[in-house]
Amino acid sequence: MQNLMKRLYKNSFFRSIATLMSGTIIAQVISFAISPLMTRLYSEEQIGEYTLLLTVVTMFGSVICGRYDMAIVGESDEKGMYALVKLSFYITLVLSTLVSVGYTIYFCTSGSTEMAFPEVFAWILAFILATGFLNILHSYNNRYRDYKLMAAASITKEAGKAVTLVGFGVLHFGTIGLLISYIVSSILELLQQIRRLKSNLSSIKAVTFEDMKKAAKKHIRQPLYSVPASFVNGFSYSIINIFINALFGSVTLAYYSMSYRMLGVPLSLVCNSTSKAYFEKAAREHDETGNFHKTFLQTSLFLLAIAIPMTAALMILAPWAFELFFGKGWGISGEYVRYLAPMFGLRLIVSSLTPTMIICNKQRTELIIQILFVVASCARQSWKKAGPVAVFKMDDRRHSSPAVGRDCRRFFTGLLLCLQGIHRRASVDRRYGGAPLGRPWHGVQLLSEPVQIRPPGGRHHL
Repeated sequence: MQNLMKRLYKNSFFRSIATLMSGTIIAQVISFAISPLMTRLYSEEQIGEYTLLLTVVTMFGSVICGRYDMAIVGESDEKGMYALVKLSFYITLVLSTLVSVGYTIYFCTSGSTEMAFPEVFAWILAFILATGFLNILHSYNNRYRDYKLMAAASITKEAGKAVTLVGFGVLHFGTIGLLISYIVSSILELLQQIRRLKSNLSSIKAVTFEDMKKAAKKHIRQPLYSVPASFVNGFSYSIINIFINALFGSVTLAYYSMSYRMLGVPLSLVCNSTSKAYFEKAAREHDETGNFHKTFLQTSLFLLAIAIPMTAALMILAPWAFELFFGKGWGISGEYVRYLAPMFGLRLIVSSLTPTMIICNKQRTELIIQILFVVASCARQSWKKAGPVAVFKMDDRRHSSPAVGRDCRRFFTGLLLCLQGIHRRASVDRRYGGAPLGRPWHGVQLLSEPVQIRPPGGRHHL
């Protein structure tokens, strides 16, 4: 065991994961520790309203930069990378404004809040802008493997959120206190994450419109395919919150959101750290060798070893733990966790491996897959004449739970597709014995598109 730990420590990939995970562990411990105070300082209705407002981040957060932020990590040209940073910044400003207007109109007209239109707009705009800027900085720091900075920023964010959440809760600020705590924590993280970028602001300012246009054209597959794919994926989860609030009210949404929040602890702990390290290492391996099946296999086995025992523990202990930890009545959230745990176990694996499609330049395939998932889910619900959420009886009351079976199948299918893609590419590598770089491989397909290898220094496309 000791020898295994030494070998893992010497491995740069696992060391990167460990660095990121150490920061995430501390951050999630803070978040977990503050949750019992949150359930006692804020009512279920306030938590439910807060959750519904933050749904906009889940729905639009990953696409608010046009997904150009994801291209920053793998961009080989330094000038092109700065062009992507500036392009992502401007796209964030435009899309954040449009999304904020649209979501505010929905939120105010649906009767979900008593806050005025300008107030809701300001909150939502702040959420989206902070998310977009953080996306850019995460990718930038990940490119340079500054994992210590990223870990420190994660801790700062959760510490700031904990202090403000408790403080405003004691002062009875209600929903506004929850919203302020989120904004303050995001600002604190931004101030940390921007440290490395500040030294290169002159390079970003020097980027011209033509440079951004060139970068946008080079990575056009990001907004064309990756944006709708990511939006569809985020929408499929966010819509659950909207339906639960509309059909069952903010109290039920609060119970559900707390279960989701606690499941997000292990997901954030493992997925966020592993995904960043996997993205950087797999992209580098792909540039050097033309494939990344070694990194993919290592990461998959690592995630599987975590997901199985985690899922089993949650299914057994969750109801009892929630009642004890959060107070009387919150055991309902624990029951939700029991049903959601298998889905989150699969989600942990697949979400960590999502950079696979970007590295392979398979954004179009990702879009098709996501659309098929949503269509299949809608068809299933219509066939069974069931609503958008499944309803089950608990404690003599009716509560909502997402269609867990649907989501499990979604993530399992996604995992199989990733495995299939890498397996095919690895088979091609073995078949051709590492064909000379720059030579097109005709007649070989990965998910129905031709394979082509480009010389080192450029981006390889599958």
